[in-house]
Parts: sequence; structure tokens; C-alpha cells
Amino acid sequence: MASYASEEKNGQHHDNDDGEMEDEEVGEEEEEPKNYTEISALEQVKVSAADIKKLKEANFHTVEAIAYTPKKQLGEIKGLSENKVEKILEAAYKLL
Repeated sequence: MASYASEEKNGQHHDNDDGEMEDEEVGEEEEEPKNYTEISALEQVKVSAADIKKLKEANFHTVEAIAYTPKKQLGEIKGLSENKVEKILEAAYKLL
């Protein structure tokens, strides 16, 4: 009976450790998205929703992807003029 109580006590302790580990794992998973900035953040620095939509349609989904793409390549996206591309790049650099 003493060993059962001891096992139960250890089991409870183990369960608490698992719960804490799960909380830590969840916390770590929540931090991972901070490694990039979603492209929608460009709206905060006055890039229009229409331009963001064009970037998404061209498979750009992060500010970092925009910032590290050559201006010439961004200029090939339908509907983005050279001036818009420069404005978008400046906005992306501000968010890095």
C-alpha cells in the first residue's frame, strides 16, 4: 500500500511535470512565428491592401521575403509600378 501511495504521488508529480512541459512547448511554439513578419504588417506602414493582395498572389507571404527580393523581380508583378515597388521596399525595410 505504501508503494501504491508512493507511485500515486510520483505519478501526480510526473503529471505536473508533463503539464509544465506541455505549457513550455506551447510557449515555444507561440514564439516561433516571431521569426518572421506576416506581409499584412505592411498595412501599418501605409502599403495598400490591394498591393499586399498582389504580393500574396505572387507568393510573397512575409515582409522578409519582400525585403530580400530584388527590386527588378518585384517590378515584374502585375499591377506594381516602379514607384510602388520602391514604396513597398522602404516599408518592408522599416519593419525589419
